Amino acid sequence: MSTEGPAARWEAAQAAVDARPEDRDTRLAAARLGALQGRHAAVVALLVPLLGAPAVDREAWQRWAAAQAARGQGATAVQQLQARLVAAGGQGPLAAVLGGLLVALGRAAQALPVCSRALAGGEDALLWAVLGEALQAKGQAREAGAALDQLRRRWPAAVLGAQDPAAAVAGARLALALGQDEAAEALLDALLSGAAPPLEAWLLRARRAVGQGRLAEARRELVAATAAWPDAATAWAHLAMIEAQLGRIHAARAAFGRLPADPPPALRRQRAVFEATNGDPQRAVAELEALVATLGPRPVLLQDLAHALGRAGAHARVRALLGPLVGQGALGANALAAWGVAMRRTGAAADAAGPLRDAIARHPGPSARQLLLHTLGDCLHAAGDTDGAFAAHRAAHAVLRLRFPPHGMEAHAAEVVRRFPAARLRAVAPARDDRGLPGTGVVFVLGMPRSGTSMVEQILAAHPAGAGAGEPPFLGEAIGHGGALGELDHLAALLEEAPAARAARGRAYEARLCAAAGLAVERPPPGGVVVDKLPGNFLHIGAIALVLPGARVVHTRRDPLDTCLSCYFQNFTQAYAPFTRLDTLGWFYRGYAALMDHWRAAALVPMLELDYERTVADLEGEVARLLAFVGLPLRPEALAFHESRRAMPTASYDQVRQPVYKSSVGRAARYAAHLGPLVAALGDRLPGGGPEAGGPAD
Repeated sequence: MSTEGPAARWEAAQAAVDARPEDRDTRLAAARLGALQGRHAAVVALLVPLLGAPAVDREAWQRWAAAQAARGQGATAVQQLQARLVAAGGQGPLAAVLGGLLVALGRAAQALPVCSRALAGGEDALLWAVLGEALQAKGQAREAGAALDQLRRRWPAAVLGAQDPAAAVAGARLALALGQDEAAEALLDALLSGAAPPLEAWLLRARRAVGQGRLAEARRELVAATAAWPDAATAWAHLAMIEAQLGRIHAARAAFGRLPADPPPALRRQRAVFEATNGDPQRAVAELEALVATLGPRPVLLQDLAHALGRAGAHARVRALLGPLVGQGALGANALAAWGVAMRRTGAAADAAGPLRDAIARHPGPSARQLLLHTLGDCLHAAGDTDGAFAAHRAAHAVLRLRFPPHGMEAHAAEVVRRFPAARLRAVAPARDDRGLPGTGVVFVLGMPRSGTSMVEQILAAHPAGAGAGEPPFLGEAIGHGGALGELDHLAALLEEAPAARAARGRAYEARLCAAAGLAVERPPPGGVVVDKLPGNFLHIGAIALVLPGARVVHTRRDPLDTCLSCYFQNFTQAYAPFTRLDTLGWFYRGYAALMDHWRAAALVPMLELDYERTVADLEGEVARLLAFVGLPLRPEALAFHESRRAMPTASYDQVRQPVYKSSVGRAARYAAHLGPLVAALGDRLPGGGPEAGGPAD
């Protein structure tokens, strides 16, 4: 690949076509480049001269059809392909092109007879793969698997990868859809071992890794794809979304910056969805509205627009936009959840219960059911039906039982206290380099989830001298933590490491944190602060002291019952497995509290205890105390934090856009009859013994 920029490469490709307009290979080379860069209208114009040739040029037709579909002209392309195929008696390579286009357009039922008729007249590897994809899209998994078997039996993976890459790509895509990883891997290996591996092979490998939850592996595949194909706009967009999921927001923005000035609609949509969650929701709304105006009110666009509107706090518009689609059963689980939030925020929570129950019955997938049951529980809570709300949240947790050590956090805290007494931790020389103490200007906001961490970060980030980085995974990576709850060898290793080596870890962390906060510096600027609000960093206060001794810690606290109930009602990821049962949730809280007792007594780093109840009762006084602790003057922007438009990619994005409210204080009292197992598990961690509570074990 040339090291010139995309625009220069495109100009050179056009010049080559102008110099040899009759040369098929020159036109196809330019079309391939144009497709990578998202120049779909130009691709169509380049390929039209090749479509009229007496002998069908399958690649030219394939690329032309894909470009037409990408620019919203898929129906027109289908008509032209059908006419040409009819003239050929339904046989020939165009059948696979037409079948593939129909599947891509969601018209699998029409693709089936096209493929079956053509296969009756001869063998074609791509036809078998497309037939399988059409069958799989129609829900006929057994028949789709039989088509894949036919493909693999007739053409070994190595042969197919070398002779018909398009068929190998389609076959791998089909194998992944059917869950046949071994078959997919064989085809992808064959493609990637060739002299010119196609971009799609890397993209499919990345998709497989994402489906299996291996985001770091997906990132490696996409980095390789963009290195081999620097003009591949789709690969850059996919890489951006993976970077965002990994908490690398700055890197995600850089990847989106590699898109062409006017990317195709699919990539504009992807960028807008990212922007809604991680950037400016209002700008995302404008972009998605423009796409709806151009492409029409497609359900997927309307759902994305509703997501952006919800992130922007425009709940009345979400309700108006999605309401007509709810009764039609046309919404996915995420859109239904956004509609449920909008109904609650516009005072119509009770009216949402019936449609949500209907949707739950229609969505058998566990993730969708969990999300919708939690949404139903929130609506019932807002409507005053506490028994119904608790039952819905409990049913959500019952959808997928997760295994974990019930007393794992308590055991972890006890082991930390045993292995790392305060005296041992204090005896280690602080990390330091020629720039002073690493961590100066870094503020860790941590504690139990749902204890007010998002509100505190928003207060600090709203200050002119503050910046928020959200919940990045950088600290665990910087200190060498392996990710397992009981893993403590990293802390022992840090105690033996030289101060300069620990300082280097701290400086690397600072650079990543500042980048995630959108700052063009490698450490917090003088007089400013950058916030890391990953709640679970309470596990690592000892390591923070060793690697980032200049940092400050804000520990957010909230009534234990209110905290735990809010966690129980939240649709957290599988990383929060203990929160799916009341007893294990209480035991987790006990372990967290014991660990915080240890860090507090050790006094390793400056730490401020900030109580949620005091903050909502005396916002100005507690904000002044918070700002003084981190070294910032009181400013009105910090008190009006709810007016900030910064993105909040956390579960509390909606709450922090509202003025401080007191309705969440004492929330657990309404559910006292259900909280017996939680009260028993919390035991003496409850202030004053807590309310009387009964109810069955979870």
